Amino acid sequence: CQCKNNVSDPNNIPPDNGIKTNDIPPGTFFISEATDNVKASIIKSSTTSISDIKIGFVSANNYTYSFTYTVDDATETVEANKITADDFRVADNVLTAKNSVADKMKQVDSSTAPVEKTITINFTFTPDDKTLKNNTPTLSVEVKLTHAQSLNTTETKKSKVEEIFKLIKLYPGNNNAYQFDFSGATFTATDNNTKIEVKNSHAKANDNETITIEDFKTDLIEGRTYGLYEQTVQNLGYLSSVKFDDTQEQGKINGTVATFYVVLTFNPQYETEDIIVQIDVDAKNEGKGGKWADTTQTS
Repeated sequence: CQCKNNVSDPNNIPPDNGIKTNDIPPGTFFISEATDNVKASIIKSSTTSISDIKIGFVSANNYTYSFTYTVDDATETVEANKITADDFRVADNVLTAKNSVADKMKQVDSSTAPVEKTITINFTFTPDDKTLKNNTPTLSVEVKLTHAQSLNTTETKKSKVEEIFKLIKLYPGNNNAYQFDFSGATFTATDNNTKIEVKNSHAKANDNETITIEDFKTDLIEGRTYGLYEQTVQNLGYLSSVKFDDTQEQGKINGTVATFYVVLTFNPQYETEDIIVQIDVDAKNEGKGGKWADTTQTS
């Protein structure tokens, strides 16, 4: 029946060769994937079930059919972790994953980084009307599964923040008034595992040069050349957003040190709450005499 087979718009489903299902003449059995299929899932240590994987199909001319399938998990070397056909179920010609998929993915070690696995599900279709010309006897669908890295301890949070921040270097503008990096910084986790202090991070300015709070804030998040946002969110894929914590004072100056607070929101492949990072930035480094300036306060 149509309700079982047309899981999405039957008139706008282009298969791999660009033919739409409504271009198929009567008498021909033709199958394509549904446009609303979900073929990726991120599984976290706290996940007890998997409900997002869904693979359905569209049959041209609404011809009814059945299918069988096999699962290829060739990259998995641990037999107990291999995902098989038994880890899926079919109802109304739509394939979904059982909770055992999540259970097996959670056995894959993601302690140092998120781990991805791609499996291939091979479908074989049989039209109920055996007189039809069958143009789509088989179809393969790739499914990507990710075991998220859990940042649930003080040490794992600190380690990931350190990994991110040590990649950051600021060389703003053509004037190159200062350079800044965290490569020699000291990282300390505090405040119920949610705040990371970054100390001894340096802005390398020439003698008597000043670094303004607002310029530094712009460089850190937006990056006129390379900033925190550009280096991590756009290029490296750790974070979904970086912003200043508007509940705390930004750029408070104590001598040659200014303090900032940023909030890191991680991408879904990391299992953690937002992490607040306190950054203490020293404008004087390597014998240089740089200093902070802010028109709103006196250092």
